Amino acid sequence: MAKTEIIPFRQFMKGETKINSKVKNSINYHAFSILPISPMAFLDPTAITIGASILIIVLVEKQLNKIGLFDWANKIEAILNLVLPVSAFSFLIYSLSHL
Repeated sequence: MAKTEIIPFRQFMKGETKINSKVKNSINYHAFSILPISPMAFLDPTAITIGASILIIVLVEKQLNKIGLFDWANKIEAILNLVLPVSAFSFLIYSLSHL
């Protein structure tokens, strides 16, 4: 068991006591990273919802191509050509702003 030292209150308030501390307060370590992004940032419900909805739209477009509804698939593809880059950059900005 550790020995407990009793210090009178007045001596403590005057600063007359010295506390011997052998515990080092900081630990030196080096973490190398390009960007300080936690992997848990990608488990954000907003990001998962947006990513899942885009994935579902892409899968629907592929199924429309397989069925033979090329006109509908081309319309969805034209929309996705705009939506995918915009959503990727938006997620990048969103994740960097919520570190």
